Amino acid sequence: RAKVSPLMVLTGGPGTGKTFTVRAIVDAWKEEGKEVLLACPTARAANVLAAAVGAPACTIHRLLEFNPREEAFKRDASNPLDADAVVIDEASMLDVVLCGALFHALKPGAHILMVGDDDQLPSVGPGAVLHDLLRCSRVPRVELSEIFRQDPSGDIARNAQLINRGLTPRHMQYFDSVTALQAATPQTRPSGTVMIEA
Repeated sequence: RAKVSPLMVLTGGPGTGKTFTVRAIVDAWKEEGKEVLLACPTARAANVLAAAVGAPACTIHRLLEFNPREEAFKRDASNPLDADAVVIDEASMLDVVLCGALFHALKPGAHILMVGDDDQLPSVGPGAVLHDLLRCSRVPRVELSEIFRQDPSGDIARNAQLINRGLTPRHMQYFDSVTALQAATPQTRPSGTVMIEA
């Protein structure tokens, strides 16, 4: 679907295969001779994406060539990105201002793939782009739900899914993989930890 849709959203929780899927889509686009650019809202996310996909990635500000003196982007409708496809990872952090600038900088016919987890960090700026795109019936989306990175029957994965569905684990027995929960005193706590007292 990403190969034919001008805009598509790929979503799923941690460990569901979003990055693996992005790598496959990027490889397919490149096999077709498409110029593909990868970007994220933050430099850290861009570095993680680049390492995982095996292709260069940058921040959206760098992609759009932000000029701090003019407080404007050099890339816009009159100077669009030289890309047939753009992948934006960690799209939950994308606000409407930056998203608008990004859409204006796409050349006609370009594809954009928004990747993210709606349960992750929201944007600091105005709007909730990924959240809204996921609720728009006109935007195609693929939601990955099966966990591959961890044992899907494991306590952490199971409880994360329960919490995301608005359910609360009722008993500590759900935390079988936690080997010990201990209270520390000022004398026994590890150096550098903080004690919180109620």
